[in-house]
Amino acid sequence: MRTTAQRAARAALWVALPAELTLVVCLVGGVRITGAVLLAVEALVVGVLALEAAVMWPLYTARRRAGEGRRAAASSAVRAVVP
Repeated sequence: MRTTAQRAARAALWVALPAELTLVVCLVGGVRITGAVLLAVEALVVGVLALEAAVMWPLYTARRRAGEGRRAAASSAVRAVVP
């Protein structure tokens, strides 16, 4: 069963990835983006990465304690969070 933190991390990815992709497409297309927008989007990405790490670390450590190897535990944690 998913926890609230896992749901929040999954929802944050669904929001941050399209926002970052849109920003990249605009920048490649030559659209001038203000510094405030760039700062806000990059802060969003850093926040999502921090949330992901905070959610995945307990999952990873629980799988390691259960006896899984590093790669298997990391894979299991990522599968639980990433859409």
